[in-house]
Amino acid sequence: MVSSSCQEISDTVQDAYRKIPAHWDVEFHEAWSWLRPPLKWTFGVLILVSFGRKNLKDTWETIQSHDEDEFRPFADKTAARISTITVITGLLLSCLITIVTTTPPVGTIFNYTLRVPYLCLCTACGTLFGGLIIGFCDIFVIGTWRAQCLQKLMATRIQAVSVLIFLAYPFFAMFSATLLSVYGILVAAWLSHDSLVQFGCVVLFLVPTSTVFPFVILQLKRSLLPHYDGSTTGENA
Repeated sequence: MVSSSCQEISDTVQDAYRKIPAHWDVEFHEAWSWLRPPLKWTFGVLILVSFGRKNLKDTWETIQSHDEDEFRPFADKTAARISTITVITGLLLSCLITIVTTTPPVGTIFNYTLRVPYLCLCTACGTLFGGLIIGFCDIFVIGTWRAQCLQKLMATRIQAVSVLIFLAYPFFAMFSATLLSVYGILVAAWLSHDSLVQFGCVVLFLVPTSTVFPFVILQLKRSLLPHYDGSTTGENA
């Protein structure tokens, strides 16, 4: 009887210890009611972009297991995701640098050195360069992660948000730089005196763009399913 009671107390203490802390939760109970939805949405997006999960519950349980063999695949998967984004960022940066440092062969047909297009392309280069630096820093830091180290790094709400922003920055840099580049090229095409260039650029960007939004929506729905936790290989493939 005593042994059973002690076991129940031990299980209760262990469950309380493993319970996800309030500052890791996507719910902002301490905030004003009108601020909770945008804060919850922003925090959820940061988690989704950083870890590919809808919340931090599974990450917290992995940390509390004190099993480095279980935590290491999670860290390696996060590093691999950021590494892929960093490689793509580097390729985009090299292409844009080539464009902004090259004089248009036929400026009367397509001149991207005009003020607005050129400023957009240069801003995109700077954004990609920053994302490239942060991406390399992310990969280096994640390689040194241990389970308890991540828990200490995200000890408060501010620290948790800072870590998530640090991990998600390469993606948002690549996304915003892509939008800036597309806008700059479209403006250059619109200012062209050749109607074929105007129509052609719109079609070239409209086709891939029309496939991006359905893909994003499907991925969001997939990640927000109740049974989805992002912990299995098949779900994250």
